[in-house]
Order: sequence, then structure tokens, then C-alpha cells
Amino acid sequence: MARFAFRFHPLYRALGAPFGVVPGTSLVEVLDDHLVVRFGPWYLRTPLANVVGCERSGPYAVTKTAGPARLSLADRGLTFATNPDAGLCIRFAEPVPALDPFGRIRHPGVTVTVERLDDLERQLTTSPSATGVEDRSEGVPAESPGTIAGRWARWPLGMMLVTARYMRSLGDIDRSFESRRSPAPEGFDPADGTEVQGVDDGVGAVFERTYRVRIADSTHSPEELLGFVASNFNRATPVEVAEFSERRPKGDGPEVGSEYEIRMPGPWNGSVRTVDRTPTSLRLATLDGHMEAGQIEFRTSWADSSSTSGDRDLVFEIYSVARSADRAFHALYSYLPVAREMQLHMWVHFCCRVAEMAEGTVVGKPEVRTVRYEG
Repeated sequence: MARFAFRFHPLYRALGAPFGVVPGTSLVEVLDDHLVVRFGPWYLRTPLANVVGCERSGPYAVTKTAGPARLSLADRGLTFATNPDAGLCIRFAEPVPALDPFGRIRHPGVTVTVERLDDLERQLTTSPSATGVEDRSEGVPAESPGTIAGRWARWPLGMMLVTARYMRSLGDIDRSFESRRSPAPEGFDPADGTEVQGVDDGVGAVFERTYRVRIADSTHSPEELLGFVASNFNRATPVEVAEFSERRPKGDGPEVGSEYEIRMPGPWNGSVRTVDRTPTSLRLATLDGHMEAGQIEFRTSWADSSSTSGDRDLVFEIYSVARSADRAFHALYSYLPVAREMQLHMWVHFCCRVAEMAEGTVVGKPEVRTVRYEG
């Protein structure tokens, strides 16, 4: 398998973001017998046997290529452009669907502006033929334009609801903040693989965060509770402003290698990959295009048996070590408290929903511990 990231020009990134076209949602993959292209909400999949040629093209006019997917009225060719300089036009023997959610418009070719154009051309022209494969090309978008519009439409109301909930919860959170001029802790083992954004890839201060809730009167074990969380993140996520969408399933449940796109209005969509899974923990690493660079882990355990609340209480914890992925989000996160507070509220809300899933009651207040490392 070979993966090719799109090369983004700053202007194209700005114009594509409102349509969901950002680095975390745009990718070309050459699998063993298929070509897969993702471009924001648009998705194309076809057997390699259907690829009959490749040609370099460019430069392009910004007005004709920037923003969403573009359709040529002359030959119905499709263009997924993220820079005006150069791309690769991939031609198909049988036209494939990709643009409309009903698959009625079919395209004889697609142009992609990825990095390593020569390598992609080599992969497509030298890959073993998949002759005889009876698989049909797929082109239903990951999201229809109507779905995207619906998210945009509900976002203002969702933000109002989240803000009101946040204001009510201010006195119900046990929180602390500490700033240290020292290197950040390792936190996790480095995550390997393409597209992974490690802490070293980010900018600004490193934040070590712990969100914790203690749950009494639950009849479930830590293993069962982690299973509830892992089976559907959206059961605990405030979907008014964010939701998880499985992007690369690996069997039943989030096994190592499973990927999720976290969808939000505007240019903030980002993807994560499962990099570690045990019966009581699940760790995700951020991928290219995510707002943050680092990892986050969901953990369940029995509470300390010495506690007066009883030795069968459960503890659910979210632990992360991360920093801003780029300077734009660093400025937003570091100098405007809104982004930090909304993130805090989102994960506190997540913890409280997990307590509901455990069919128990929260003991005391949800805890939030934040340490900022400037070293």
C-alpha cells in the first residue's frame, strides 16, 4: 500500500476549508488492487485494473480549481486541486462516480495535486494488474453536500447549547492549572506510521491534561465500560459541535490501525488513528491536518480500595499530551480562552456521559488537571 498526501498551497487551503478540504481529509491511496481518493467529503474508489494511463498537468487557474471538487463540462473530468502548480491526471477505462451522492455523474478521469507525483505515477503504471477483479467502482461521498450544510446550520444552535451547559458547569468542576519551565514528560511511546503528528511536530507549549471522573453504584467492570466507550465515541461526545466518523475500520471495534475523522463546522476537521488498545485503555494519535499534535488515551480502572466511597467504584480518565499543530491554532488556543474552555467542557461532558453509560453516579466533582510545559 502507498499513501500520497495532497500538497496544499496556503490560498487553496483557505478556500477549500469551508468545504471540508483540509490535509486531514484529503489523501490518495494505492492499495493492493484498488485506487482510493479522498478529497474532503468526496470519495472515489476503483480497481487498479480500471486505470489505463496517467499524465502530468498544470499549472492551473486558481479561479477554476481552488475550493471544492471541480467538474469539467467538456469531458466530465474531475479535478481535486490543492495547489496551482502541478497535478497528475489519472484516466479510467470505465468512468467512475465521485461527485454527486447518487452516482449518476461518471468521470473518465481525475486530476490530483499530491506530493511525489512521480512516485504516484510509477505506482499506478507499474502495479500488478488486477485483471478479472469483479469489483465495481465506488463513489458515494463520505458526506453529501446536504450533510455538510446541515452541520453548518446546526452549529450556531449547538454552540449556544454547549455554551449554556458550560456556564452552568463552571462551579461543578474541580480544576487546577500549573505552568512549568521544563521539558514535557514523554507521556506515551512515540506512534509510528505515515501521517502521524507527534508532539515534536507541533508548535508552542506542550499541554499535559487529565480529565477524571469517579463513578459509584455501577454494575459494570472497567473492561465493560471501556468497551462501551470504544464501540461508539459519539455516545459520549457532544455531537452538537463535533462527531466521530469511522474513516478506516479494522474489523469490529477500534482495533489498532482504525482511523476516525472528527467532524466539526468550518476548517477544524481532523483525523486520529488508534495506536494502542488494551482491555481497559484506548489510545489515539492525531494525523496530518488535526488541530493538535500528540496523543490522547481513554482509561478505565477500579478506584483506590482505601477510599471511604467503597472499593468497587470505577474511574474513567482521559489523559493527553499534545501541543498546537500549527501557528494559526497556537495563536487561537494560547491567546483566546474560548478554544481552551470549549475543549475542557467537551471532555468533561464526555466523562459525565461515560458515567451515565456506566449506569452509576458521579462521586464528587469531575477533575481537570492541566500542566503547561514551556521547556
